Amino acid sequence: MSTSKVNYALFAFASLFSMPSFSSGQNIYALSTLIKDGITSSSSVASAKWGSEAKREDINIAKSSLYPTLDMTSEVARAYEKGSTRTTEDNVKNQIMLNYRILDFGVRDQLIDESNNEWSSANYIYLDRESEIAGKVTKSFLTVNKQKELLDIIQNELSYYHDRLHDFEYLVKSGESTESDLKKIQASIDSLNVQKINVNEKLDDELNTLNIYTNDRISRNNLTSVPSAISKYRFNMDGEAFLSLILKQNSKVLSADKKIDAAKAEYIASKDKFFPTVDFQAGYTDNTPSNDSDIDDYKDEFRVGVKVGWNIFNGFKDVSDANKRRDMLNKTLADRDDLLKEVTLKIKSNAAQYRSGIESLKLANQSCRNARDLTSLYEQEFKIGQKSLLDLVTSRSELFRACSEIIESQYQVYTANLDQMLLGDMLIKTINENENENVYR
Repeated sequence: MSTSKVNYALFAFASLFSMPSFSSGQNIYALSTLIKDGITSSSSVASAKWGSEAKREDINIAKSSLYPTLDMTSEVARAYEKGSTRTTEDNVKNQIMLNYRILDFGVRDQLIDESNNEWSSANYIYLDRESEIAGKVTKSFLTVNKQKELLDIIQNELSYYHDRLHDFEYLVKSGESTESDLKKIQASIDSLNVQKINVNEKLDDELNTLNIYTNDRISRNNLTSVPSAISKYRFNMDGEAFLSLILKQNSKVLSADKKIDAAKAEYIASKDKFFPTVDFQAGYTDNTPSNDSDIDDYKDEFRVGVKVGWNIFNGFKDVSDANKRRDMLNKTLADRDDLLKEVTLKIKSNAAQYRSGIESLKLANQSCRNARDLTSLYEQEFKIGQKSLLDLVTSRSELFRACSEIIESQYQVYTANLDQMLLGDMLIKTINENENENVYR
């Protein structure tokens, strides 16, 4: 077969993880920018923030019980003669009262402690919402980049066939290749076009999702590639050590811990209510009677005293309240146990996903090298007539499949890295440390 008839240069695949090109004038969105925009525009993050602010005011409300209360009242009294509209005497009574609780056997302290823990729990919920939104944005970002890379190798493979289709048809007409070989090429083109449609659909759908999350105008051409914070993340395969890390810094776990502390304080306060209370009271009463009133009946008065209050029976209200607080404490303990089980399962599942991704990536790279070498050999043998056009097309299909598997496996590893960063509540911190632009916190 003459080499002058057709130039069959081996298709050079584009770099699988290269930076995208950007048109001038477009905003270029790094992952850090997308996360920041996602957090800023998220209603769930805003809701958690206001929830935290409300819990902080609960602390001030609880602390107000440590201060004395000062009340003033004014009262006008008028007496009438029996069977007549004529008044017998009038009086204007002004009273100011100071009340301060001296002793309540720890009820106020426990309620303040409860409010502090509830506020801390709400703060951790707020941080968890930020991390959750950052995770959603990052997963969508990874999916977009993955689909773009798949689309690139599909388009390059289609270009290879389209550029050489006329030469392939010439070989069939000249009798150097068979009609079935050409049908195989057309079938490969059709298959690639179907894949292109599906990938384009997934890409557009994920871009819409990313735009909704961030309220940005993101297109195919204005996203950066996967940052080193994810691509070079060192996965922790020590499950027990990573669980210990989670217990120290995962916002959801820390929120559950604070809820337990709050429930304990509330339960103790409910039991302390069984004890008496001691209040200091002081008051001054100023009377201003009318001229026809008996002044001795309306003398100004100053009182100082100590009041002891102890409820003897209130229909078992305090007992039921204490039982309720005990049950709520048990509930928070059970909720935390469930959370730890869920976290433990995620750690194991995440590690299995990472191992699988690494093994698949290793095999896919090996398969790609073998397929590339095979295609190169078939190219040379095709030129001298030792291999058919069908053999060459089949080898290219194997190379394309292997390169696709590299992308799939690589992004499986990226997703596993992301999931571990989310479990350890490290995503935002890691992005901040590895990129010039801080995300949010």
